[in-house]
Amino acid sequence: MKKHAVDFGQRFGKLKALKIVYIGALATPPPKGVYIWGCECDCGGEIFARSDDLAAGRVKACNQCSEEHYSEPKMEDLTGELFGSVHVI
Repeated sequence: MKKHAVDFGQRFGKLKALKIVYIGALATPPPKGVYIWGCECDCGGEIFARSDDLAAGRVKACNQCSEEHYSEPKMEDLTGELFGSVHVI
């Protein structure tokens, strides 16, 4: 029997693979099927991810945690500061 790249309970970053929710051929010729896993994030969120995305490290957290991780950095307000002859307005 072929061993799959993802197994029940396996962790990928913040995600834990809990159950297979879909097995299909999604544009992949047989016998290579696509496995969609239901995963739980450390924050309690849930996400569905393809087994190949999990195994390759392309999906490591739920959408909410991914947005927090990749959000724009907070900008410091420099209004009123003076830098040499430049005054920030």
